[in-house]
Amino acid sequence: MAKKTPASETPENETPKSGFRKRKILLIVLVLLLLGGGAFAGYMLFMAPPGTSMLSFIGGSNDGSAPTAESPRSGEYENIKIEKGQTISMTPFLVNLADPLGRRYIKMSMDVELRTSGDVKAFQDSMPRARDSILILLSSKTMDDVSSVEGKILLKNEIINRINQILGGPKVIQVYFTDMVIQ
Repeated sequence: MAKKTPASETPENETPKSGFRKRKILLIVLVLLLLGGGAFAGYMLFMAPPGTSMLSFIGGSNDGSAPTAESPRSGEYENIKIEKGQTISMTPFLVNLADPLGRRYIKMSMDVELRTSGDVKAFQDSMPRARDSILILLSSKTMDDVSSVEGKILLKNEIINRINQILGGPKVIQVYFTDMVIQ
């Protein structure tokens, strides 16, 4: 009769340590694959430029055409034009807000960025009209209108529009609040 080996015994060519080693290597490979997949997913979600798909990442394109020598990524940001104008500081504003009891006020300083030096000259010549327009705008605002971030962004846009109306065209690039106290 042939001698049966118990299930607890291992075959002669495999020691108990080699089975443990194989499981350990398999576990390490699985962990590395998971980490690599997580890193790729993180890149695609947070770091890749907008509009990038996995197909474009591996060399394909979304429309099924073959990849070209000039990829869309290489010249993607060449058409973006950063405007850099000249800034001029305005003297601070101190205005009562439209509060029913008249006890709230805003103190604000700002810089105005204009496109050209000619626009700066025109703005300096129109400074009294611009200050008057901004004072009227600020005095029409309530504490709730200017205390939130959205309210401040809206206020910036309204100031830009008013100054552009005075200057007769889109000459203001941006308005920067350099100091603001609401009390």
